[in-house]
Amino acid sequence: MKQLPKICIPLQLKTNQEIIDFMKKNESKTDCFEIWLDQVQNLDLEKILTSKTKPVLCVCKNKKEKGAFQGNDLEKSDLLKHAMKLGADYIDIDYASEDILIQALNQNKGETKLILSYHNYEVTPDLKELLAVIQKMLAYKPDIVKIATMANSYKDTLVIINLAQSLTTAKIPFIAIAMSEYGKMSRAITPLLGGEMMFAPLNSKGSTAGGQIEVDKLKMLWSELGV
Repeated sequence: MKQLPKICIPLQLKTNQEIIDFMKKNESKTDCFEIWLDQVQNLDLEKILTSKTKPVLCVCKNKKEKGAFQGNDLEKSDLLKHAMKLGADYIDIDYASEDILIQALNQNKGETKLILSYHNYEVTPDLKELLAVIQKMLAYKPDIVKIATMANSYKDTLVIINLAQSLTTAKIPFIAIAMSEYGKMSRAITPLLGGEMMFAPLNSKGSTAGGQIEVDKLKMLWSELGV
């Protein structure tokens, strides 16, 4: 029987201790935690990562990526490299980052899995265009490709579902998300599509993207699907 996708609770908490306390309190509810490093004041990665009891995905987003990081791509890359050295289980780097920085992260990842992500916060390109993007992403040999696009209609969501089916057929590990309320189905049926992971906040206040389903509700939906 195929293993269920991992459920990952995203965290945009502001202090190191808040993150540590949250992870300890909620470890039984999730498979991993996504920590937005750009949101943490006086970040102490060693303190956070030595306290983890579940896998951790580290991401660092700038304003263009809907985050708060104010440094440049090199500084972001250095921060993610540091996370890898300290034992981060996953790191997520945007495909729009400089070529040399993506390559450097991949070459130095060790046991960390590299998620290479493509985000479009405005529209969902057609299937042909998304497949072309993925072919370019695969040149970097990431462990997982992530595609997250804005769904402005249910038709857009179907594009992401079709993309997921194509990636499953090609045996390419992926995360595929149609953002917005129109795209909730892409999250709900991830186990049927073959995705590696889905993001689910503990509650609505913890949402980091449109259309996210709270963790308890997502588990219930997956149970009702019989997976």
